[in-house]
Amino acid sequence: MPAARAWAAVLAGVVVGVTVVTVPTATEAAPSTPAAYRKVDRTLGNGLGRLLAPMNKPGTPTASPNARSGRQRPSGLRVDQESLAVRDAEGRVLVDLTPQAGVDRAGFRRAAEAAGLVVQAVDPGRGTLEGFVGPADVPALAGLAGRGSLAQAVRPRASVGDVTSQGVALQRVDRVQRSGVDGAGVTIGALSDSYDTATRTVTGQPLTVHAADDVASGDLPGPGNAAHPDPVVVLDDRGLGGLDEGRAMLQIAHDVAPAARLCFASAQVGEVQFAENIRRLADPQGPCGADVVVDDIAYFDEPMFSDGILSDAVDDVAGQGVHYVTSAGNQGSNQAWDAPLRLVDVDDAVKGSNLDLRAVDPALYDGGFVDLKQGSGVDVAQNLALGPDGGLIDLQWDDPVDLDGPTLGRPWFSGSGTITSAERTATFAFTPTDEQEGKTVQFRADGIPSGTTDLVMTVTAPDGTVLATSDTGSSETFAAELDQAGAYRVDVSGYEGETGDFTVDVSPVEEPSGVTTDLNVLLFGPDGTFLGDAADVNAATGRPLELLPISGLPEVQMVVSRSGTGAVGAHRLRTVLFGDAELAEHVDPGDAGVFGHATARGATAVAAYDPFGPFLPEPYTAVGGTLTVTYDSAGRRLPARDRPRKVPQVAGADGTDTTFFGADSPADADDAPNFFGTSAAAPHVAGIAALVVQQAARKGATLTPVELRERLQDAAYAHDRDPFAAEGKAAGVTLGAEGAQSPETGRVPGSMTDTHFFTLRNRTGKTMRSVTLDGSTASPSALGLQGTSPSAGVVFDPRPYDATGPRGDVGFPFTIGSTAGGLKASTVSAAYEGPTGDGRYRRLVLTFAKGLERGDRLEFGVDRDLARSGDGTADEGNGADELGGATLLPSGKKVKDGLTFTVRRTSGGRTAGELRNDLGHGFERVDGYGLVDAEEAVLGR
Repeated sequence: MPAARAWAAVLAGVVVGVTVVTVPTATEAAPSTPAAYRKVDRTLGNGLGRLLAPMNKPGTPTASPNARSGRQRPSGLRVDQESLAVRDAEGRVLVDLTPQAGVDRAGFRRAAEAAGLVVQAVDPGRGTLEGFVGPADVPALAGLAGRGSLAQAVRPRASVGDVTSQGVALQRVDRVQRSGVDGAGVTIGALSDSYDTATRTVTGQPLTVHAADDVASGDLPGPGNAAHPDPVVVLDDRGLGGLDEGRAMLQIAHDVAPAARLCFASAQVGEVQFAENIRRLADPQGPCGADVVVDDIAYFDEPMFSDGILSDAVDDVAGQGVHYVTSAGNQGSNQAWDAPLRLVDVDDAVKGSNLDLRAVDPALYDGGFVDLKQGSGVDVAQNLALGPDGGLIDLQWDDPVDLDGPTLGRPWFSGSGTITSAERTATFAFTPTDEQEGKTVQFRADGIPSGTTDLVMTVTAPDGTVLATSDTGSSETFAAELDQAGAYRVDVSGYEGETGDFTVDVSPVEEPSGVTTDLNVLLFGPDGTFLGDAADVNAATGRPLELLPISGLPEVQMVVSRSGTGAVGAHRLRTVLFGDAELAEHVDPGDAGVFGHATARGATAVAAYDPFGPFLPEPYTAVGGTLTVTYDSAGRRLPARDRPRKVPQVAGADGTDTTFFGADSPADADDAPNFFGTSAAAPHVAGIAALVVQQAARKGATLTPVELRERLQDAAYAHDRDPFAAEGKAAGVTLGAEGAQSPETGRVPGSMTDTHFFTLRNRTGKTMRSVTLDGSTASPSALGLQGTSPSAGVVFDPRPYDATGPRGDVGFPFTIGSTAGGLKASTVSAAYEGPTGDGRYRRLVLTFAKGLERGDRLEFGVDRDLARSGDGTADEGNGADELGGATLLPSGKKVKDGLTFTVRRTSGGRTAGELRNDLGHGFERVDGYGLVDAEEAVLGR
């Protein structure tokens, strides 16, 4: 185990997420941290060690220590571990404490409570205790006999009457309601941050609209609502720092299924309590007895390659016949990376890079670096772009989660000692027997009482080789195979002169931790300067993940390294970013960002659709696909039939009106706040599910969750079957486009500046003189010039690109990416026609001085904008899907043709073609089976 490798965290007040995450600001200092913690304890999961480490004063730059010298050097990077903390009114932090397998759970809980843990919930499966503990009491918890893992319980992230949701019309719910189906007799339970405890709005203003106001206006049921007087049943409204997003979700559900009974419970109380609240809402003997449950919450540490405790809860209630709906997440454009785990050695890793490893502890990369470049070539440094609010890096790999730690036998050696100012080091010798040689053991040193003395333990093999110097925190552990005969020496000293009593033991490891691979996140500046790391000892935390909330710099280089050598058990790696952070390179728009209980077998995960046009999945809706979940929540390998998870399954509308949540969008005609994100899409689908349940009951039938999900999938509108691509043909010339929507509000330009976005090929024997692209026929479901049909199409923006300027005020001129065949770039010219008066043009004309001949290929880019975007300006429009055909909503009419391109032959003849999308039915990784048509799902028409 490596020597002390720590760097300081700082309270920066970063909001990680977009809606429900609330953290102390720079003027709201968090509760004090015990002075005894002078370094990061890497054996505490989810960065709990960073939370307890010394912190700079709020508002000052982070000082990132040199791992070996301990000297501080300013980096400008801020790591706000406090942004992930959940604290109670007394400043205690929420943690998850798991006993080892076989430990008496009742006795372990008594010991934990005696050590200061105030238990809030208990996971019945693994015995995890979730509760609040004072920072000064964490060492005592860490040193409990029989402890498996101890981790910070991190804050979750929401996937963000007088008003009626636009989704009611878009998804044909109004037609269903006119037929008399309104949700009567069905109960919907919602889980989110809070229901009626918020004091401020999403934009930070004082909140003046509360639940009673929504009841009075008819936007929620309850006394005072003459049509629907039954009140919302609130089981738990402890959403710490919530913004009442749950109430906004219930407004949407009430719009869709106005006669349905509604319930609420908070999901922002820790994963264990969240799981318990799922079961409470669905309990047929409880006060709610929900038929449909919906949530919009994701916890950053939910596993990506395993089922977790939330997945278990979802599957449990689904097994009871409850229909569970959840948001797919908002980790869309430029926020997900997924690829096989490819390790390269140090020399190959740094070749061609500017990475300066001199300040990095070699123990952080002695197992190599991960190649982060998908495709040919090697690049271990991936550029990230950060906005002012910063973001969070969530790195996970496909080891099983193993929270109860290694299974140990009775100690083969035990000893004790005292470190004094006179005797600063105590030495012990352990000589294995012949039967013990070749076995794996755990060396452990701990203070008396447990966790009270910060120790350093060094283990030396019989041949004099130092196997490890363990200096992670309060209790030191190290596992090794006894591969030599003779005495192993154990030296124990106090960190920085600490003194006190301690114990030492050597115990056989009967079953090692399921986490086989220890990966780290290393951050470097653009100039290659080392900034810091996230490097939990993953075998000790039982979690194959690293979480790191960062801010303070506009750009960093992210490197993934491995600690330790030997066999690698992991095969796949995934990074998902949250908040104001994006991947600036090595991005595939199809990489998966859906994870956690959204992939549970019993869940229906929901993507989000723009209700104003173009009618496409929102660029931020998380991409899924057929994802592999390899392990169950106990770390056991799942049967092959249970591993594939197709997510998301369907889509719902977002950006819809509420009385208080969100901000008004200029795309609609009213001034009510608009609620965007998959958080808003999920309750639309949950409401439709309630209508389906009611209609089935009217016919004397019941639907299983699988049957209802299939009903929703089969009722989806036709959608784009080839996401991120469009193609057309004219007289043997093909024009293709490939790229994500890449919103111009993003941190990176994406496909806006992609010089390989368009591909033009001549596959005929005739020579072409010119090709004209006419954007006026593109994006047929986009807004019209006056907000009416037909679409105003797409315009080309040849203004120079300036990375420092507002994205909507810059363009990207025609730029050649590559040529092939006999075509030379010097013979290609571009001109623009049809000026719009604001620097943009409706047509792009490409002329070939020597002709475009058979076998010639041209790849090029140019900025494309919607002629009228939702905010009334000309921006967005950068995705390939916006250039082809579309399904008009709510009519369901398919318009196949998109952008027109006309080829002119050298002989003078002209032929026109259109870019098209593959419009049809079936599963796709972006929006599942598509936007649900409620009329088809409920009424079959």
